[in-house]
Amino acid sequence: MLGCVRKSQYGHFSADDRQRLLSITAELTHDLPPGARTRRLAEQVRSALLTDARGTKCINRADELFEQQRLADTTTADVIIRRVLLGIQNAADADRQDFHDDLLLVLLDELLFGPLFDIRLCLAMLLAASPYRRSVSHALADELRRPSTMADVNIAVSLVNALSVIGDDAHAGVLHNLIVRRDVPEKVPSAAALYVGHMTAGRSSDIWRGAVSFHLHRWHAQRDQRSADVLADLVYALGVSGDDAQLDVLSQREAPIAARTAASWWRNMSSTVRSSARV
Repeated sequence: MLGCVRKSQYGHFSADDRQRLLSITAELTHDLPPGARTRRLAEQVRSALLTDARGTKCINRADELFEQQRLADTTTADVIIRRVLLGIQNAADADRQDFHDDLLLVLLDELLFGPLFDIRLCLAMLLAASPYRRSVSHALADELRRPSTMADVNIAVSLVNALSVIGDDAHAGVLHNLIVRRDVPEKVPSAAALYVGHMTAGRSSDIWRGAVSFHLHRWHAQRDQRSADVLADLVYALGVSGDDAQLDVLSQREAPIAARTAASWWRNMSSTVRSSARV
């Protein structure tokens, strides 16, 4: 019931489906008391179904809607996916070089260019639990090293998000490099700073010291807002990775206020709660 309103708006239901649901919601509306939550929900579903059936509102089907909001056009997506697939094949084990999986192409397309973040996240977790994890990680890392990838901020951020879930500390260096680069779109270092902590849980302060020092220096010298934003995002990574030393650095008054407030919040949290946030 909870999903029926949205599914109706996206045009998921056939004519037969709508008739069955109209019958069910009519019964619920008639049988339940006026104040019942289920009745209110049934009324909302019925209204959405009737709106769709009468044609009083133009509603795109899900595939059409998604196509309009994809992160890249078909040509660009195809070029990148083919490149990633080649990278996966090159990184695969010798005994799997001739293995072909048609579904993998579909999964990669939705992982990198689908318009819904929650679906991209679920696909990243799926691939992280699959035999493809190592080869997909290598291919995504190679793609992020390409200068042309940074030309489109949406694609670059999508790749960062995917690698942060599928990759491990062997690929964390790619995101560390993005954190301190000045020649990439503003959202890219912030995304890298925010999510890299999940790849480096339990690692020493050495891997963070350079990034924190770099952006603190820029903040002190220029009051650079971009560095202030990256430091605020970096605090989350420091928190989930358990880097107390760098959290202490950012909790001092010399740090930007957003980063300082966030770092203090993490340091004041109990160790049990903090450890549960680590992945």
